[in-house]
Amino acid sequence: MIDWYLEPLKQETFLSVEDIERLFGNIQEIVQFQKQFLHSLEQAVEQEAPAAADSNDAARFKVATSL
Repeated sequence: MIDWYLEPLKQETFLSVEDIERLFGNIQEIVQFQKQFLHSLEQAVEQEAPAAADSNDAARFKVATSL
């Protein structure tokens, strides 16, 4: 979302900075929080179940982070 929409829109002139802020709000902070939260979940899974961490079980906790 950030790479496909937000960054290209910043280069355009038909939307003001205020318009972009209204449309996207704090999406960058939300994405950063989600990345940190995912990392914490992955660490917790590894600590709780080391055998499962290297299998596909840990993959269930992954979310799309390249928004």
